[in-house]
Amino acid sequence: MNQLNQESRIQELRQRVRQEVEAGFFDRAIALCDEAIRWAEGLDNPELRDLAICNRGGILVVQGQGRSAVGELRKILLRSVNSANSCQAAYAISQYHELEGEGERSLFYARLALDHAEKSEILEYIAKGHNRIANLLMLDSYFEDACVHYRQALDLLPHGHDLDQALLLSNSGYCRSVLGDFNLGLKQLFKSLDLIHHKCALTWERFPCLGIAYAYLELDRLEQARVYAGRALRQSELSQSSEQVKNSLYLLGEAAKLAGDEDVAYEYFGRLQTEFYPNDAYISDFLMATDIRKLINLMA
Repeated sequence: MNQLNQESRIQELRQRVRQEVEAGFFDRAIALCDEAIRWAEGLDNPELRDLAICNRGGILVVQGQGRSAVGELRKILLRSVNSANSCQAAYAISQYHELEGEGERSLFYARLALDHAEKSEILEYIAKGHNRIANLLMLDSYFEDACVHYRQALDLLPHGHDLDQALLLSNSGYCRSVLGDFNLGLKQLFKSLDLIHHKCALTWERFPCLGIAYAYLELDRLEQARVYAGRALRQSELSQSSEQVKNSLYLLGEAAKLAGDEDVAYEYFGRLQTEFYPNDAYISDFLMATDIRKLINLMA
């Protein structure tokens, strides 16, 4: 196989990696990344090899296995003269530190990722850099600032990146809803849900469903809130996404409480306590007695 065909094979593998990630099949995506690494090594092409390693590392980070990948990602960030690869490495490292609860480090690497993305002039990477910063600002409840970066990301993201656009719209829609702009918030959230269904990537619908449930809860449309929180719970359980399971249970319990269904509310809050706060026996009673909606950040 000549070099041109080998490079085409690597590009084909990258596209298949994206498809597997969108479908939620992360183990398959990692196997394809490993194959791309082998092909790049066969070509003696360090830049293609580094790109495949960055793709693999990013998937491992999302799976909660970033510790095994972050060392190699840092090496790439230090040695690479390829701005696109440096962006990918910094982006994955930022995600790793976020999951480790290290917000300041995560934001540092997110800004570094955006800097490298702008140098690369790749619109997809620039958009993702703004999205990464926005996510971290939202985690710290800087919702207005986060919305600015989400708007920039949505403006820059190239056509055809439907899942990326869906997740951007989901985050932006939640931000808008928290700020009280429910019209725009719900419009973005439902567009996000439509794009996810169009891509048949239902594992991701937990994110806009959580945002929709929150908005309907705030609008006192309790039955709709329960429907979408239930959908979020089902997909979160299927994908074993514990943080989204926790938030879904909270929203379901809160909606049931506000609707006067105390037994159902206690059931959801009891499961929330058992699974996530086993040493805090007061959680169910506290949530039944207190409205903490304004204190909860579903993305934190």
